[in-house]
Amino acid sequence: MPYKITPSSRFRNSFANILKYYVDILENPRIAKRVLNELEKELDVLRKYPESGAIVESPRNFTEFPIRKTRLHHYKYKVFYSFDGEDITLLDILHDLQDFERHLK
Repeated sequence: MPYKITPSSRFRNSFANILKYYVDILENPRIAKRVLNELEKELDVLRKYPESGAIVESPRNFTEFPIRKTRLHHYKYKVFYSFDGEDITLLDILHDLQDFERHLK
């Protein structure tokens, strides 16, 4: 049974900014489309195997459930999410060089 995925407002904003960067700044909408396609493929995997993402080790607790991460390998983004046994919540998407603890406050 595929699990339901709900993006948080933070995730939606971050992803919109990523797409905007590729379209408006780099003027390359094809890359934006490729990032979107890679995200959709990764979310298809999460729907089937939500516990496949690595648990994020952190001295701080951000949510009631462990934060997990998965990667978009071609574009070096990490998707942070939580899984409560029934639903997957997308918390944020960050470039590999960004500090997730600062963003997931």
